[in-house]
Amino acid sequence: MSDIPACMRKAEDTWDEDGFNWIMDEMIFSFDHEYRCAYDDDYEEDYYYATGEMDYIMQDGEWGKTGPNHTYEVNEEKRKEFEERVTNGFRLFGKYFQNLWD
Repeated sequence: MSDIPACMRKAEDTWDEDGFNWIMDEMIFSFDHEYRCAYDDDYEEDYYYATGEMDYIMQDGEWGKTGPNHTYEVNEEKRKEFEERVTNGFRLFGKYFQNLWD
């Protein structure tokens, strides 16, 4: 059972209530954060570990040039960890969907 961390496995192919709760927490995290990302423009500050202010200007009729006050930075390692956790939660949901009512 490689879906849960090794420290939560009772044996090689079994897991207990803590393992099930971990799986549920991962699913909940994914749905909660995917929903929040859809409506909250500031989610990156909380989950991508982004800092600073965005200052984009239009130049030659196109957006994308950074202005003089642009200090926005994203920690790509933390962003990748976040996206992997969300993706894993959705994968777990697909795998354990029928077990949610047992």
